[in-house]
Amino acid sequence: MARIEEYTEDAPTKIQKARVQSKKRARPGASLAWFYLLVLIILHLSGISKTAVENHLPPSTHQYLRGGLLPLNLAYGPANPIGKHLWAPRWAVPVLGRASSLYMVIGPAVKWIQTGALLEVVHSAIGWVRSPLTTTVMQVASRIIVVWGITDQYPSTHFNPIYASMVLAWSVTEVIRYAFYAYNVLGLEPYPLLWIRYTTFYILYPIGAPSEAFLMFSTLPVSLNPPRYNLGSFTLSNWIVLILYTIWWPSLYFLYSHMIKQRRKVLGGPRKKVE
Repeated sequence: MARIEEYTEDAPTKIQKARVQSKKRARPGASLAWFYLLVLIILHLSGISKTAVENHLPPSTHQYLRGGLLPLNLAYGPANPIGKHLWAPRWAVPVLGRASSLYMVIGPAVKWIQTGALLEVVHSAIGWVRSPLTTTVMQVASRIIVVWGITDQYPSTHFNPIYASMVLAWSVTEVIRYAFYAYNVLGLEPYPLLWIRYTTFYILYPIGAPSEAFLMFSTLPVSLNPPRYNLGSFTLSNWIVLILYTIWWPSLYFLYSHMIKQRRKVLGGPRKKVE
């Protein structure tokens, strides 16, 4: 899920303290890592890179792509090789193909880079940064669950194009966030970057958080003839995934609402008319 921090109006005497906190948040290694991932994602999805789709996708995926068909749950791996199909526009097939192979290019790197975000929970817990501990834990935990509990445990997610939309939203969010921190360290706060920092979540959050949820949902086993989810065949892990999927949506609403409030604190809301 998207990353947010509490914002308060600092007095001039607190500017130096705020810069120290920004230095602790900045994590230069993570900044460069997310920027590198974003470049790889753009190059791969645009087709500029030499990571050929044909070298990565399993035979079942080739069948769908060449036929212009996509499974309803968008899971291409062994868990759901067959199912009810939706027609996809022919122009979208190459893009979906590249999206379906993105994990093979950046998957392991995303897992370890995101795991490094656990340091932000520690920093919040010991008071190094002003980020509220509760929201920090929720944000970091959601991604840790996805990279370790979902993509690391279910190979079918490696070929799901939803993975691409998820990490694209993550990487853009982190690049903007760390750029904002870097300017704070220098004692600068350019308004265009401030506006981007507290506005892009309107688009990135509805892309990233639902992608996380639907990636989880795609791991649930599907019965064929007719295609349906047979709850009687669910294992304990399937039930855990279903519960996580269910609570993801109210969590999305809570954090999204909180981010809107934070934006109003930073940029200000609409002025009331004075009669």
